[in-house]
Order: sequence, then C-alpha cells, then structure tokens
Amino acid sequence: MKARRGEIWMVDFGPPLDEEDHLQHSIRPVVIVSNNKANQHSMVLHGVPLTSKIKKKRFLPTHVFINGFQAEGLSRHSLALCEQLCSIRYSDMIRPIGSVSAFQLIKITLGMQIQLGMIGSFNE
Repeated sequence: MKARRGEIWMVDFGPPLDEEDHLQHSIRPVVIVSNNKANQHSMVLHGVPLTSKIKKKRFLPTHVFINGFQAEGLSRHSLALCEQLCSIRYSDMIRPIGSVSAFQLIKITLGMQIQLGMIGSFNE
C-alpha cells in the first residue's frame, strides 16, 4: 500500500483536541504531495487536506479549487487547503479514492510554495 504524488486518499486525522483547534480532523480526503521516492521508502508522507466547504475563503492564494468533475474519486467540488500541509503516518491512511489532474497538482504545488514563503511577492 504505497501512495503516489497526486493521489487522493481517505485519512483518519482523529478528533479535534478542543473547540479552538482549527486543523482538519476526522476522516477526510487528502491529496498526497510528497515525492514518490519518499513515499516509497518513508513511513511518513505529506498531504494537503480537502474540504467540501468551497464558499469559505475560496479566493485565498493557498486555497485551490478542485473541480469534482475533473478529479477522479471526488463526488463534489472541493478546496485543497495548502496552508494545512500535514505529515501523515501510513497507519492513518485508510484507502485511495482517486487522483487530481496534473494541472490541479501544479496549482496545489503553487499554493504550498506561497504558504511556505517560496514566492517573494507574498512575503511583503
């Protein structure tokens, strides 16, 4: 059960720590963003969680719209929350459900670069 970059997996993040915990929780879809060599050899991957609440803050540069008709395995439109880039243990991964397109993966990569300060114009 090795994941590949661009695949969408269902992941169990567990319950929230308290009511002010703003991280994504419970079982939800995640786009795997770590490189395939690391995915093959590491027990920890990196992913970007998805949410179906697409109206909330849709136009933030770290929120990437994923068209549910163009992403294999999604039943509805979603947002990739690139500001919530997370480490995932293989033991928390439930099953693969599909994948994003190459273009959607490029947009997610750009959203992560913005979040991590790799694009200068967003650091001013």
